[in-house]
Amino acid sequence: MPCLRPRTTALLVGMVVGVIGCGGCGSSDPKPVLKAAVLRANSTNNKRLATLYNRYHARFFSGPRDEATFKKFIAGSPAAELEEIGAASGDIDALFVSERDKQPFFIRYGLPLTDAQFRVLVLETQGLNGKALVLFGGRGGIKEAAVPIAELEDYRTGKKDEE
Repeated sequence: MPCLRPRTTALLVGMVVGVIGCGGCGSSDPKPVLKAAVLRANSTNNKRLATLYNRYHARFFSGPRDEATFKKFIAGSPAAELEEIGAASGDIDALFVSERDKQPFFIRYGLPLTDAQFRVLVLETQGLNGKALVLFGGRGGIKEAAVPIAELEDYRTGKKDEE
């Protein structure tokens, strides 16, 4: 089992509560701190795509059925929403390419997300130094794992989804 680095909603909620609960300690405007936390949680294209996949699911109760549907959803998103996660609204195609291996991501389309399970959503196709980054998503947030390239097919097919 790969070592997972959780990027969950609970972490973000904890940061928001901490910022709001800090009322008079420092800046009176928590927005810059919150914006910085959201940007850190979405620091790479695979994380941005997983976040956008979760947003699509929250709106339509299923993952996008294909790449064209997903890109149309992203293109129709307000520029401010894309900017808050570090995505440029004018270059949606760039989101679909890994900064690490410079290859298009493999995305599992049409998945329902549940509270009890993290499903593999976004995968690098070649990886780097024998490892590929895999993003799991669910209603509980997003998790990332660096996995052996030899196991990628099991992640693509959902055999490595987490209960």
